Amino acid sequence: KFGKFTVSEFIGDRFYSSPARMVAVIFLLVASIAYAISQMQGVGLVCEGVVSFLRPQRCNARWPSSCTVRGSLATSTATIGRSR
Repeated sequence: KFGKFTVSEFIGDRFYSSPARMVAVIFLLVASIAYAISQMQGVGLVCEGVVSFLRPQRCNARWPSSCTVRGSLATSTATIGRSR
């Protein structure tokens, strides 16, 4: 409708200001990181609920690889589903 492809382009052209464009970029980066953190927490809760019956004792020895696998699954699912 406005001929712009990104929020920062729209803000910059709407207010005729490069600083406003940079503020929009920083704000969107912070919001995206907050969104990704909450998504990873949700994935962790779901995975914990699904696999908790398989391993009753808690073992944190392999948590980095587990987080990597969970994050990769969530990212690929969002990419395949075209989540926006």
